[in-house]
Amino acid sequence: MSITAASRARVKAMLRNANAQVAEAHKILTKQQKEANKLKKEATEAERQAKAAKVALCKQQRLLKKQINATLSPAVTPSKSKKGCSCGCGGCNK
Repeated sequence: MSITAASRARVKAMLRNANAQVAEAHKILTKQQKEANKLKKEATEAERQAKAAKVALCKQQRLLKKQINATLSPAVTPSKSKKGCSCGCGGCNK
């Protein structure tokens, strides 16, 4: 084998090794990208659920405020169902 043939064989071996490394790196990168996409989807779903929970909590808080106000001040707020009640309690019909 001449020097040039040996050099070519070494270059071909180096190219095969480099190609194998590139293929392995590509495989690892693809796997990491899939994992990143999965985590991104999970994060997006968690954000959506958090927003929905916040909206539900705000609605519940508003309802509680209305109930508390109705319970604490029945004489101030006239009842809509009993219009004949002058004191606003909704049940005595004075």
